[in-house]
Amino acid sequence: MNKIFSIFIYVLIGLMGGIVFPPFNKMILLSLVCGGIYFSYLLYGIVRSKSARGAFLFSWGLGFLSYIISFSWLVQPFEFVGASAVAPLVVVFFDLCWSVFFGIVGLFTFYIKREKQYLGFAILFTLIEWVKSWIFTGFPWNPVALVWSNNLAMMQSVSVIGTYGLGFITISFLCLPYLFFERGKTIFKSLQFYCVMCLTVVSLSFGYWRIGKYKTFEPLGKSVKLVNRNVVQQDKYDISNIDEYIKFSKIGADTDIVIWSETAVPVDLFRDEYSLMKLMNFVGDNKTLITGFDRVEFLSARNFKLYNVMAIIDYVGILDFYDKRHLVPFGEYIPFKKLIPFQKMVEGMIDFSSGEREVIFDIGGLKIYPVICYEAIFSGLKLPQEVDFIVNISNDKWFAGIGKVQHFDIVKFRAVEEGVPVVRVANDGISAVISPLGSLIKSIDGREFLNESGIVDVELVKRISRPFFSKTGNLLVVFLLICGVIWSFCSFKPFDFTKKNKKY
Repeated sequence: MNKIFSIFIYVLIGLMGGIVFPPFNKMILLSLVCGGIYFSYLLYGIVRSKSARGAFLFSWGLGFLSYIISFSWLVQPFEFVGASAVAPLVVVFFDLCWSVFFGIVGLFTFYIKREKQYLGFAILFTLIEWVKSWIFTGFPWNPVALVWSNNLAMMQSVSVIGTYGLGFITISFLCLPYLFFERGKTIFKSLQFYCVMCLTVVSLSFGYWRIGKYKTFEPLGKSVKLVNRNVVQQDKYDISNIDEYIKFSKIGADTDIVIWSETAVPVDLFRDEYSLMKLMNFVGDNKTLITGFDRVEFLSARNFKLYNVMAIIDYVGILDFYDKRHLVPFGEYIPFKKLIPFQKMVEGMIDFSSGEREVIFDIGGLKIYPVICYEAIFSGLKLPQEVDFIVNISNDKWFAGIGKVQHFDIVKFRAVEEGVPVVRVANDGISAVISPLGSLIKSIDGREFLNESGIVDVELVKRISRPFFSKTGNLLVVFLLICGVIWSFCSFKPFDFTKKNKKY
């Protein structure tokens, strides 16, 4: 009976780990309570494990259970391509594979000297989060710092220490219940306790100071129109979409820039002169269009490359374009294609190719940094001071409701890290203009803009001074994390897969 109850608690707390992230963190207290229980229980289970193998399996299983909730949206892309029958199995397999990183944290934490396991766990977990941002091309979805995506004050610390720096503070804070349970009244004699409390209070205080400093933003003197038609996947390449988008774009006031979503144009504008002329006539000589489409580059009669493109168009034609550089594994290309018998989830059998050049659009002196869909989840863009704002176009039709909110909330962290506004247009997602502090300036039908069409006109604001993190990126934080790992293991025991750590 006790074993059944223990398994029930294990599963229940594991599922709680998924409630830490959006959209559940709108109730921040619930999210923090669940996060505190989850991470403290995770660390407690690692410390109490009888072997390294047990610590690995305990962590791996708990990570898998949290992913069942937070990655549940991954089922939807398979349903769109008619693979709904196997979707749950594929997603479960992905969750099992990706939660191995949890197991790695548990394995190495087991060997840290007992008095250092509390901070050592937080350091290792954060470092592994960074590793997940680049290994196998990277998938840094739902970093722990995302807990604070609805708390503007705590978000401001990423302007200095980035998403992973805030992630370390967050994990340390959420593991405080473990420290209380483990040390009791002696916790108030613990230097680690005071360090974590100090970091949390300083981060929160800095956030309120920064919000007060930028109570208002200077107007940029330019306006944008965000256009979302909620095009369903099977109609994505319907040529009539161009006329529908143009019709939508004429609603409301005239703006300097009109922005459509990723692949809003169903043809290659470099090869379809008629469609390009339509768009040139639409924008006229008083505005500019930013939109997405697929570009084909022929290398020979039978050999070509396919690119996911964002382009700027005015009355003379395509002024500049950007080829997406960071592609979605299994969505836009198949990694290790010769070894994996798997088809990608988007239309067609041909893989997309990665762009090779970084581009900063220039529209009459206005500097715009293009980011397409998936690229917005990566921390450390290190944008120069000359960039006025980021444009992020996406097709969030691939995501279920949870995924759409998570995608949008991750993008808010890029605004704070770089100190620039973000203009985001996402088909069937949340389309909005985000301030340099991560707050909403204006959106289409608010945060709940899902499964709807709409347009909104927004006056842009100027960027703020370049934050410290924008200059350094993740380099400093990763260096400090590596130093932290060295500190954690400076007196660890030889690897022994059978014996349990002795209680200090």
